Order: sequence, then structure tokens, then C-alpha cells
Amino acid sequence: MKITAKKYAQALFESTEGKSKNESEKIISRFVNILVENKDLKKAEKVINCFGKIWNENHAIAAVDVVTAEEADDNLVRSLNVYVAKMFKAKNVEISRKVDKSIIGGIIIRHHDTIYDGSLKSRLYSLKEKLIK
Repeated sequence: MKITAKKYAQALFESTEGKSKNESEKIISRFVNILVENKDLKKAEKVINCFGKIWNENHAIAAVDVVTAEEADDNLVRSLNVYVAKMFKAKNVEISRKVDKSIIGGIIIRHHDTIYDGSLKSRLYSLKEKLIK
């Protein structure tokens, strides 16, 4: 039976949850050996990504990527923290910021596979599509 990356990640999370750093390191070392034995080492990157999602969900952490046209100032970052925490019912928020001048203005928020696009570029494109019809 083949084990999916998500199942590996869930097993690793359950094995390490609540353990000390030293215990977790031993568990992870054994876990890597299991991946090698099962010839599933190629799944390691997916396992790590799945593990991160599981960890964040279980610890009420919302990890988002934010794209703005200009560097976000401290006020915007604080506002985003509050907004994202409410949006995803998170206790902690991890924001990865990126500047992309091509979006012209506004903001794009990515959380897992979901994109909230409030950019001026997408709004102009949408308006153009409506005018063409």
C-alpha cells in the first residue's frame, strides 16, 4: 500500500506533537529512515508542506502571502494582521510580504490554495471584460 504525503505528514505531526526538541529530532530522524526504506524520499518536499499546513491548523496560525504594489508600512501590516486573524480565526498570523508594481495598487492575499485579489490590475481587467461584452 502506498502512503500519501498527507498521511506521512499527519503521522509525523502526531508523533512529534508535545514532544521535546530532542525527542522530536529523534522521531524525525527515524521518519526519514522510513521514507528511505519505503522508497518515498521523493515525497519529502510534499510531506514538509503538508506538515506545515497541519501544524498551522492545529496551532491556529494563518500563514499568508501578501502582494502589494509598494512596500507595506507598519500600519498596513498591523491592519492586515488583525484582518487575517479574524478572517481565518487564527491566534497568530505569519505574513510573507512581496512587492509587485505590476498590480498597480490594492492588495493580493494568498492562503493555501485560495487567492483574494483586490488589486487594481484585476479590477481594471474585469472592467475591460465587461465593457467588451
